[in-house]
Amino acid sequence: MLKTNIQANMKNAYIEQILMWLVIFTAFVWVFVFILDYGSILRKKDSLDDISEYASYSIAKGVSKADVMTGLKRLARGVTVANDYSCSSSTSIQDYQVTFNTSSINTFKGNILHKDGIAINSSKTKFNPMNRFNTVCTLRVTLK
Repeated sequence: MLKTNIQANMKNAYIEQILMWLVIFTAFVWVFVFILDYGSILRKKDSLDDISEYASYSIAKGVSKADVMTGLKRLARGVTVANDYSCSSSTSIQDYQVTFNTSSINTFKGNILHKDGIAINSSKTKFNPMNRFNTVCTLRVTLK
């Protein structure tokens, strides 16, 4: 009687152990996928931040548009840079700033958690010693 009771309890203990290890394994896999997923998004975001930083600094220093585009194409990692960017200067806002916005045309679908994709954008602002008026530039990129 005691032996059959212990065997029944052992079966329940084995099932509990198996379920516990399955839950732990599932949690580990989910965390691993989460880290990889957001790591890939952060790489794209970092590339767009580099592009915005370089372009805003170069435009504030008065570098020619052709030289800025050459530098942008060199900096592009994981993105395809459009052939041109557009700038508009304000004649009323005098804040000595250049703001460069980089936005993606498509969504980044190389991730698992965002099935529909995620749009990645970046914006950087630099002090403009060359012009007192606010300048806002926009570049469109295609994510690979």
